[in-house]
Amino acid sequence: MFLPISSHSQVKDSVILDEDDSDKIFERVEFQAVYKGSLKKWDAFVMEHFVFDKLIPVVSDTIIFDDSLEVRFVVTIDGNINTIQVLYSTLPALEEEFIRVIRLSSGDWHPGTNAARYLNTWHKERIYLHMYIPPNKNNHRKKIILFHLNDGPLYQAQKK
Repeated sequence: MFLPISSHSQVKDSVILDEDDSDKIFERVEFQAVYKGSLKKWDAFVMEHFVFDKLIPVVSDTIIFDDSLEVRFVVTIDGNINTIQVLYSTLPALEEEFIRVIRLSSGDWHPGTNAARYLNTWHKERIYLHMYIPPNKNNHRKKIILFHLNDGPLYQAQKK
């Protein structure tokens, strides 16, 4: 039986979870978990909450700096974040800050679904950071920080 669906919020009321699936965590599902319904909103959330200045002291002597981080975490059937695992990281400050932002987003995710059932699912996120700190005569350095999530658009970080 197929039901017409016009929005994700309507699905939430009609989805039935098998009791056998409530403790399982799925890697592959029909529809992946998504932050508040769109990748664009996730990008905006990260841009609003990520404090890029926390990274500056770590790389203050570096003129050009590139780094990335990949994490995975569980999005539960109620949209909360659970079990964050770092898959790749070379800069602990980037790791700590991105995990802090992911934790802030807990409760704001739509869970993954399979056969019209909400499931606990693993979700991967990557952040790429490009930092350029040009030299300045007066020892004041203008920092240019660019980042993008997964394969999304490039953003310039806003100074807090």
